[in-house]
Amino acid sequence: CNGPYARTVPPPGAIVVDITGTYNESYQSLAEGLMYLPNTTEQHTLFLFPGVYQEQVVIPKLAGPLVIQGYTCDTMAYAENK
Repeated sequence: CNGPYARTVPPPGAIVVDITGTYNESYQSLAEGLMYLPNTTEQHTLFLFPGVYQEQVVIPKLAGPLVIQGYTCDTMAYAENK
């Protein structure tokens, strides 16, 4: 999984969710990752590694923008999402 449109590494400063717990300093559930979002006016990123996250979450109202990104081999095609 590589190429100009691959997104396989979290951007700097992202809150990382990895259900396997393999990625250093990651959270194993989306709910846990959301709990650690700072409520500041800065933009924050939540990066999801591949996996099946069987949970229902509510994204809290935040003072700043939130970007949610997932691991993908091609950001130009939804079929490449993992």
